[in-house]
Amino acid sequence: MRNPTIANLFFLAGEIEKFGTGIKKIINACQDYNIPNPEFDNSSNAFCVIFRKFLSRKKIDEFTLNSRQKKLIEFIIKNNFITRKKYIKLFPDISIETIRLDINDMIDKKNLIKIGETKGVKYKLSPNYQIITKSKKL
Repeated sequence: MRNPTIANLFFLAGEIEKFGTGIKKIINACQDYNIPNPEFDNSSNAFCVIFRKFLSRKKIDEFTLNSRQKKLIEFIIKNNFITRKKYIKLFPDISIETIRLDINDMIDKKNLIKIGETKGVKYKLSPNYQIITKSKKL
């Protein structure tokens, strides 16, 4: 607790129930709905709670991606990452330039991250997403 005096004032005013129960409630609610646990950041002058998006097969269809890019995400879900070489094998009739544009578009949209340089480059889903296969309705 950053400031027990202020916290006590909120308690006396009836704005909070007990000290230390809110974070547990947040984590339990995330687990109840099968979404990633939030991250808590107390490193600056503020306390931040970071919620991550979850990614389901249905959600992929909502992305503004072309059919190749959606297939790319499906491949990454199954294999954890993809290389440019694997992407070329998935679409042998597509030009190298189109593949480069597809990948760069997905990086710009924050769907993918690039790991490594030159020949060892791999592409993974952005850490903003956690893949789930089942979800409860909110």
